[in-house]
Amino acid sequence: MDTTYKEAFQNRLRHIAPEADPSALHLLPADIGRAALREILETGCLSQNVANIQLARQAVALIDPDWLTAALPQVVPQCLFQDPDWQEWELRRLSEMLQGPCAVRQLPAAFRWLTGYAKTLRGPEVDEALREISGELEHE
Repeated sequence: MDTTYKEAFQNRLRHIAPEADPSALHLLPADIGRAALREILETGCLSQNVANIQLARQAVALIDPDWLTAALPQVVPQCLFQDPDWQEWELRRLSEMLQGPCAVRQLPAAFRWLTGYAKTLRGPEVDEALREISGELEHE
């Protein structure tokens, strides 16, 4: 993996809080933990660079699953699904981070929240992606 991307990602997290290690987000003040999660989600879902996507997936795998599931409803609307043209892409990236075939760790509760939230989005591409990723949940 390109060290430059890794260093840049770590620097962005450290800018939020020097102790913004993904495995300790649940120990930080809520607003700081959510800010770090937002950076992770933006890195993994808004980026088109595979190194950034992989770094974010690895970070999500370290986050306390209960904290992540509780934080997603507060963070996702702030940073993802803002542009209808990108909603399908962002849905697929986030589902891969949480439960899909590319997930580093399976996070079923967070994935169930995502599929419920995705039903509020509009568009045929989003609907198709939701059908595909919901099938992943049904096959467990």
